[in-house]
Amino acid sequence: MSKISRTRGKNCELGVARFWNGKRNHFEAEDIQHPLLSIECKARTSPPAMIGRWYSQARAATPAGKIPVVQIHEMGAEYSDDLMLIRASDLRDLLGGNQ
Repeated sequence: MSKISRTRGKNCELGVARFWNGKRNHFEAEDIQHPLLSIECKARTSPPAMIGRWYSQARAATPAGKIPVVQIHEMGAEYSDDLMLIRASDLRDLLGGNQ
């Protein structure tokens, strides 16, 4: 891993820790220590375009007062194992503010 990648990863972890009022774990199992969440950080110059299109579609279809979420299902898998795509600020609000 290059120094640029390590620096980008560290900066991402520090920013996420500040956002969640958590603590960055250096070389621990989880990147961010938080009372409710186990947060693994991934820093990319841009997320895969398909994810952005899915989220844009969800936002466009979301009635006022509701939170857009994308459920990503792998065919043949249990629905309980699906991944959920939600904005960090929406999740923070659902959890009761700045945890």
